[in-house]
Amino acid sequence: MVEDRDLLDTVHFTGRVSDEELLEILSTADICVNPDRPSEMNDISTMIKIMEYMGLGKPIVQFDSKEGRFSAQEASL
Repeated sequence: MVEDRDLLDTVHFTGRVSDEELLEILSTADICVNPDRPSEMNDISTMIKIMEYMGLGKPIVQFDSKEGRFSAQEASL
């Protein structure tokens, strides 16, 4: 899909990275995104990425869910 849309110079899939590299990459983000669509499971589960985003003090955009609102509070839109 990336190649079909001519985005190879913009999108890079890293695969698995170390915790240190993950934090280094996330630290460069202005806004973090949780792409998980609402479901029965994630409506009652906090995804680790939300805690990582919050730990770095990043604003978060995510679908509306009960747990998302509770976990992220005012950090999420």
